[in-house]
Amino acid sequence: MVPLLLALLALTEGEVAAACLSPGEQRQRIGAGQALKPAQIGRILNGEVIRLRLCEARGALIYEVTVLAGDGRVQRHLVDARSGRVIR
Repeated sequence: MVPLLLALLALTEGEVAAACLSPGEQRQRIGAGQALKPAQIGRILNGEVIRLRLCEARGALIYEVTVLAGDGRVQRHLVDARSGRVIR
């Protein structure tokens, strides 16, 4: 798990964006239990999800998330789609 986490930390935004899934593929992966539901990600990040994309990178599913935080700031995060762990 640690090597995968280190590999995900090194991801560039271009690598993430290049491998994002279509809405149909996202529904299929979430329905199969391969990724947490979007509402769960919003709760983990403690904010209002503005944009959420499910992407494949280096053999893992990750969410690229834009969140409106409680203090009004817009934040971008990468989140492991299976565990909910915030990568960055």
